Amino acid sequence: MSAVRTNPRNWDGARDALIRTVRNDAALLWELFAPYRSQALQAALTAAATELRKTETPRATPRREDGAGQNMSDGPAPSARPSSAPRGISAAEVSAVTQTAAASLLDTFTVNGQPIGDLTSREANAWAGSRERDARFVRLLTANLPDALPIRRYRTAEDAAALYAQAKDGGNE
Repeated sequence: MSAVRTNPRNWDGARDALIRTVRNDAALLWELFAPYRSQALQAALTAAATELRKTETPRATPRREDGAGQNMSDGPAPSARPSSAPRGISAAEVSAVTQTAAASLLDTFTVNGQPIGDLTSREANAWAGSRERDARFVRLLTANLPDALPIRRYRTAEDAAALYAQAKDGGNE
């Protein structure tokens, strides 16, 4: 809405503003391209199948006396692209989108306010360990509780503290 608000009669400007807003946000990009995911995946798989066929040598199917397993076609293998596949998306375009999405996760997935791509593996793993502890705590805290009622109706502060200590110990109590 802000892109249109700042460019009310200039769709090119609105489009550019929207792109600037979402280009480094993997979640927004994922939602923006939701209607095109299937087409993009089909194009990427088709391009990969085409490249694979170029590099593979044809394998001869051994002849069997009963005729089973024989390839009856002398022509090239059929295309991996179904007749309804989208046209006009090049492998380079698919590759560019894939690289942008992957790079944007390194920039947009943050750990303690820093892009994950800037962390060392030790820092990232320490963060993941703390999240695993938190997840264990939540699972212990909510075990056997009704889905639609607040947790505090069933757990006391002391219960929560004991379960947090258990989660901190790796759930081995």
